[in-house]
Amino acid sequence: MQYPINEMFQTLQGEGYFTGVPAIFIRLQGCPVGCAWCDTKHTWDKFEDREVSPYSILAKTKESDKWGATSSEDLLAVIGRQKYTARHWWSRLLRKNAHDALEADQEAIRSILSEDPQPTPLAGQRMRVNLAHNTLYNSLNQTMQEPMFNRHYLVGKRKPTAVCSH
Repeated sequence: MQYPINEMFQTLQGEGYFTGVPAIFIRLQGCPVGCAWCDTKHTWDKFEDREVSPYSILAKTKESDKWGATSSEDLLAVIGRQKYTARHWWSRLLRKNAHDALEADQEAIRSILSEDPQPTPLAGQRMRVNLAHNTLYNSLNQTMQEPMFNRHYLVGKRKPTAVCSH
């Protein structure tokens, strides 16, 4: 299986428990949402020549025992009645310094957070993105279990932690 990678690079984790810790950042491509406030619009399109195998991703992650993945948008499924998820998504938007964009897009946000038991088209797209990321993490985990995978670099370290960085 191949994964659509836009870029992979060493950085410092920007938020959460591992803030300030060196990490490998894996930015996926092909965002289906296209938020007006997005600061990584270069990731919206998918290019087949940038698809890589789980082994290529793991080779890069050997440079750090922490890594994060993103697809240029929050990897949360904002679904009708899941209040916690919707509230968490809203707070992440505010942390992105997107106040002007939020004001302009209030109606769209209200429809996403509505009580409608059916997910909105945007929420449906977010669910599909989230499922794709779960597939990636599961595949990476499975690859790490295979006999030919060299685990030596993991000895004495915590397992790689998937952290949403954007």
